[in-house]
Amino acid sequence: MKYLTLICCLFSLTAKATNYYADPLAGSMANTGSFNSPWASLSSIFTANKTFAAGDTLFLRTGNHGYALIRGLNTGYVVIAPQPGQMPIIDRIRISASPTLAADYWKLYGLTIQSESTGTTATPAYFLLEIYPYATHITVSHCTISSNLNTTGWTRDDWRNRCNNGLSTRGKLNANYIIEDNIIKNVAFGLSISSSSTIVRGNTVQYFTNDGSRVVGSDILFEKNRVLDLIKVMSNLENHDDLFQSFVYPAGGTGQDTLKNNVIRNNLFVCCTDTTRAFRGPVQGIGCFDGVYLNWVIENNIVMPDHWHGISLYGAVNCRIVNNTVLDPYPYTPVDPVDNNATNIGPAWITINKKTSGPPSSGNVVRNNLVANTILFSTPDVGVASNNLILGALANFSNYFVDVSNFAQPLQLDLHLRPGSPAIDAGETVFASTSDFDDVSRPQGPGFDIGAYEFLNNAVFVSETSARQVMRLYPNPSGGNIHVELPALPDAGTYTLHIYNHLGEHVFTEQVPAAANLYLGHLPKGLYMLSAQVEGGKMVVGRILLQ
Repeated sequence: MKYLTLICCLFSLTAKATNYYADPLAGSMANTGSFNSPWASLSSIFTANKTFAAGDTLFLRTGNHGYALIRGLNTGYVVIAPQPGQMPIIDRIRISASPTLAADYWKLYGLTIQSESTGTTATPAYFLLEIYPYATHITVSHCTISSNLNTTGWTRDDWRNRCNNGLSTRGKLNANYIIEDNIIKNVAFGLSISSSSTIVRGNTVQYFTNDGSRVVGSDILFEKNRVLDLIKVMSNLENHDDLFQSFVYPAGGTGQDTLKNNVIRNNLFVCCTDTTRAFRGPVQGIGCFDGVYLNWVIENNIVMPDHWHGISLYGAVNCRIVNNTVLDPYPYTPVDPVDNNATNIGPAWITINKKTSGPPSSGNVVRNNLVANTILFSTPDVGVASNNLILGALANFSNYFVDVSNFAQPLQLDLHLRPGSPAIDAGETVFASTSDFDDVSRPQGPGFDIGAYEFLNNAVFVSETSARQVMRLYPNPSGGNIHVELPALPDAGTYTLHIYNHLGEHVFTEQVPAAANLYLGHLPKGLYMLSAQVEGGKMVVGRILLQ
């Protein structure tokens, strides 16, 4: 019960908050919803039009909670989460399906949403989690969204017919959505973001059969996501597969004129993490086709497609493509035997081209990028390209990077810059990214480096997975008082703790010991990144939500 009490405190931060419970196996809608008198399934709770107050938490118990239509206008966040030690499954969630079923201030935390498609046409039936445009202030965090977590033995037909789509947000001005730290796995389309004012951070999309991620809205921060492993079972006539795709809808649709002010940074995009697996095939990298794209920033991404399109913008105005590492690490591209349109393609380039109609591309900057193939502009007046390095053949990669010895396992490539790399101190200062893929501040030497990583002498890097194990922040979410625990340092040394807001702006620096109490109540409510560094380059990172 101590663990349960702690979890309740983390979620229910207001004095009058109530904890409710849902048990699809033993509960009843005639009950009170208390710990000892739980309601039935999540879907039944919303069918019965139950209402909640700001700060309430609805804990789910083991069992299948069905297809839940979440609605209700709250004045502060209401949390839906598994009861500690329980393993609920939800078939499908839709938030705010119509104007009469509007939703405001809901937080889904740690849920498992899983349901296979049963079709035979290779067309997914639906998204497993959908946020409709009649919803605002929605957070989806630490959830697992999957058609099926176990795909052992799946055939090509299984991948085509058993996958649903992952997570979708629909268009709305000032939606204020946070999609963070979720796992979206074994799906057709992964993340599809059509809303505005949305933060998409720290998610992993892996094993997808169509597009890994789509952004077709404005004012979106797409940061620190990992999009991995196309499962090539669709023909090119059925879908042009992308790790990240954007496009402008036809007249009358979301973003019909311009998609603007999007920031795409510090993401990892990889076509195939294990070249020995089945269902390999080519995938485009960051493919933004038929804009207009206005004031986009694409920086510090690592893009490893098996295609020419590493980063491609068609119809770009005042966009910046800066400090990315774009390469095709695959010695060959398999040709899908069922797809007569598949060919051996690549290596990857960065290009800005014209769109089919509308204003020409202009005012763009392509700078400080490491790219395998070339930089292509459709016309000279597209913009400025400077201080980019072309890697060329795979044999040249070892001149730039710490370890590129195993192209069969691209995630094992260490793309940090090696001592003596031509990319060190070779970047242009203007429009350069002020930090790198690891959140290391730039520059570390006399000049900015080229590519996604800034060179550090004697650096020891902590992986994303390890970092989450070695930095503890609690309570999280927090009202302002937080406790930080970091690995012990020799000689009672201290960390330099940096805090950044969701826009990447530096807001706080302090020297702290391995265990410290901090008050951050002076900062505005929102999501913050914490980076703790010590001399020699070792760094751990974490995130805290202030509310």
